[in-house]
Amino acid sequence: MPRLDHLGLFVPDGAAAASALQAMGFTLTPIAHQTTTDPATGAPIPAGTANLCVMFQEGYLELLFATGDTEAGRTVAAEAAQRAGLHLLSLTTHNAETFDANRRGAGWEMRPLARFARDIETESAPITARFTLARPGKGIFPEGRVQVMTHHSPEALWQSRWLTHPNGATALKALLVATPMPEAAARRLARFAGTEAILEGTRWHVPFTRGHVEFWPLSEASALLNAPIESAHFFGLRLTAPEKRHVPFPPALGQGVMIFEP
Repeated sequence: MPRLDHLGLFVPDGAAAASALQAMGFTLTPIAHQTTTDPATGAPIPAGTANLCVMFQEGYLELLFATGDTEAGRTVAAEAAQRAGLHLLSLTTHNAETFDANRRGAGWEMRPLARFARDIETESAPITARFTLARPGKGIFPEGRVQVMTHHSPEALWQSRWLTHPNGATALKALLVATPMPEAAARRLARFAGTEAILEGTRWHVPFTRGHVEFWPLSEASALLNAPIESAHFFGLRLTAPEKRHVPFPPALGQGVMIFEP
């Protein structure tokens, strides 16, 4: 069974979103420009996207924005323009290729395996962080993007200098999803991840070996945000922190909420 690895925020203005996260008390990694691998030559080519991260002792947040006129860049820019905020759920496993093969064997439609890389500064020398991603077919998860990845160089991301945050956050605990059909959405994700869907009150939970996803009825998600939600999408997250509080996303991050709790 995979673990909750990170959540991705798509934003139209990376600099404004980064400033907003810093104002919320998060420590940020430097901006990194992503590359993909040319299938013909094996050479790195620009992906047209860049990111920065908020790293926790467990999991992280990724801020993603477009930097070039590529398929990936255009896609991120379009989705961020349509709705800035949480768009990506990333789980992690030891072997994304095996996960991909198993899901194909079980009848799931899968997109081609993706291999991304980005150069990350360390206190001694840069490291090229590499990732392999298994991704279900488009439209299978209408609530947002889902992927299962393998980190080939985790030491590049989890550097001690980035793990302490002024707001006290230490771990990514959960993704919150608004949907008109919580049970169906939860069971779909559970089947894909190889886990189970559990009803807790009016919400369905999908647990992993670390972290979980919560599927909320639209009315409850709207009440939490104090704003109408009319379609299924990722809308919030839980973080481990010293004190319990709800913090709405600032405008630069889109619509959403962070729940800090012990």
